[in-house]
Amino acid sequence: MIARYLLLGCSVIALASGCATTTGPNADARCPAPGGEFASNGCAVVSGVVRDANGRGMPAATVTVTGSSQCGACFGTATVADNSGSFRIVIRRFAPPPGMPLRDSVPATVRALATGGYPRPPGDSYYGDSTTTILVFAAIGAAVKSSDVTLAIRIP
Repeated sequence: MIARYLLLGCSVIALASGCATTTGPNADARCPAPGGEFASNGCAVVSGVVRDANGRGMPAATVTVTGSSQCGACFGTATVADNSGSFRIVIRRFAPPPGMPLRDSVPATVRALATGGYPRPPGDSYYGDSTTTILVFAAIGAAVKSSDVTLAIRIP
């Protein structure tokens, strides 16, 4: 009962402050200000789900995003899919190297690996899947639209 009131109270506060309360696929959110010593001049978001061959979400799959060379100085982090196989990664964009233009959108590769206790193939690797997407950058504080992807890992 107390948890219900806390959840309702948090939802009202988020609604009153104009913040998005949804962070799943297709959710609009604001590009957060970076923490740490390096100033970021924007971000992009990739979200989606990792599924098995039967279409069920794969919890504990590791997901990474790698921007193309056109991305310049942009960095994402690896994340682990939640219990339903869903994930969300914020990619920070920093000032590009001298002479490289600052692009609003660049291609990227999204890769998921079946880590976290799934069977492994022989050798030092994991079963996985990858796809390409377009990173669409927004300025700090501006609304950013997530690039949504679905990855399917087939484990024999």
